[in-house]
Amino acid sequence: MCSRTFDPIEEALLLRELIDAHGLSQREAARQCARDVSWVQRRLMLLDALPQELVQAVRSAQVSSWAAARILAPLARANSAHALQLLHSLTGSPLSTRELQVWFEHYQGAQQQQRERMVAHPRLLIDSLHERVSERTAQDLRAGPEREMVSELRRLLELLRRVDRHLAKFHPPLAPELQGACQLVHASLPKVSTELNRLMP
Repeated sequence: MCSRTFDPIEEALLLRELIDAHGLSQREAARQCARDVSWVQRRLMLLDALPQELVQAVRSAQVSSWAAARILAPLARANSAHALQLLHSLTGSPLSTRELQVWFEHYQGAQQQQRERMVAHPRLLIDSLHERVSERTAQDLRAGPEREMVSELRRLLELLRRVDRHLAKFHPPLAPELQGACQLVHASLPKVSTELNRLMP
């Protein structure tokens, strides 16, 4: 049973199977897994704390143990109604593991009204994010590499201004790490200046 690493919910389900279907005691189940009884009890308590609809969804492979352990279980502990709503929504419009992780990250930063919409229609958020990425890609293609270079040069200019302000506070001798960094930048500046001179009329 313990030849590989399981998610906690998966461990709990397997323990429940050993105890209920095969008649093992908690002590015997603990011995089978090379664990102590308290570990078995903690896993079973985790399972008992979850909505039974979610537990059944994991049993029937309607949702993965990963999704249950990383997304639905934490959500159920905070808001069981939202967890069940999300579970129902995923039944009709499933999300990939990556999409579900992105969804949960946005959910955590959303306000209550936004969360209500997110659990009812999780696919809308993901589609909206995909659309934004597609639009940015299209804009970049239309603008060509010139636009990216303008942004890079502006960031470089701002960074150089910041470095100039900070360097004014230092006096030699410098710490070895800072001195080494200064030498690397100093060696690179002539190359950049040469390229800029080549490109400017």
